[in-house]
Parts: sequence; C-alpha cells; structure tokens
Amino acid sequence: MIEALSLSDDGRVIGGAQTFGLDSAAVLWIDREPFYLRDYLRQHGVPQAFDGWINTGFVTGVSPDGHVVVGFGAGPTDFQGYLVILPKER
Repeated sequence: MIEALSLSDDGRVIGGAQTFGLDSAAVLWIDREPFYLRDYLRQHGVPQAFDGWINTGFVTGVSPDGHVVVGFGAGPTDFQGYLVILPKER
C-alpha cells in the first residue's frame, strides 16, 4: 500500500510510505514524481544515507516550505526517528 501522510504548503513535496507486510519504505513525491527517500538522498550527494537501517519507515511530516522532512524507521538497532534537510535543488 502507498500512502501520503504530510505535504508542504504549496503541495510540491509530499511525504509518506510504501508498505508491504511488516516492512515499509519512506517515499517522497516531489512535483508529483515519486522517490524512495533513501534513493533520493543517495542520488543527491548523501551516498551512505540510511546505511545499516532495516527500513526507512515513514515520512510523517514535511515543513511548510518543503525543505525538511521528518519520520521514523527501523534503524540499525531499534526504531528511531530522523530529520532530513533536502537539497535546495529539487
């Protein structure tokens, strides 16, 4: 299942997740184009984004300007939250 959970004020950045069974992957839609958060960060200069994590879970919040996302997932040892500042060139 794919679900949107939060969006920027202008609607250009939407955060959510794709879930499959007990697993989930954080998803961003930027200008209506979907990206897995891990892949997006790795393609935009953070090659080790979420290394060691079991899954990236859910994006649960997007800042009004769309530059910051927050969420939680299954980290290396436990569930943990994250805050990501997105690259300015989106």
